[in-house]
Amino acid sequence: MTSSLYQIINNNSPGWVFYLLIPVVLVIYLVFETVSKRSRNYPDGPKSSPLVGNMFDVSVPYLHLKLTEWSRKYGDFFAFTMASTAVVVLSSPDVLNDLIVKKGQKYSSRPLPSPQAALITQNARIVNMPYGTQFRAVTHRQMSFETS
Repeated sequence: MTSSLYQIINNNSPGWVFYLLIPVVLVIYLVFETVSKRSRNYPDGPKSSPLVGNMFDVSVPYLHLKLTEWSRKYGDFFAFTMASTAVVVLSSPDVLNDLIVKKGQKYSSRPLPSPQAALITQNARIVNMPYGTQFRAVTHRQMSFETS
């Protein structure tokens, strides 16, 4: 292996870049995955595969069965990933009441749009706005136009 790699580098072949690039990209990806998972403050849930998450663990017709199974295993409040999107599941009326009704103001915002969408719409679309005073003002203005 060492002699063949040495020959590739000495022959000025572009193949040596390929041999060097794969481990570097792999290490960067693994470091990014580890750091990004540590920084998320999500509840427990099933282990996910890189890039696809838990896509192959669930099927649409039987999604409710898989979520019930995970609810029994991880509790009333768990998270899983679909590709790069985190999905948080609340499977108990008590948890729903506590987080949505009592603390709804804290959890009612939408995810931030992509930078391109924010640039194009200048965050002026209701769909892209975080919940707050501006959202309530725009919604009120829209509702008053529709009723008049």
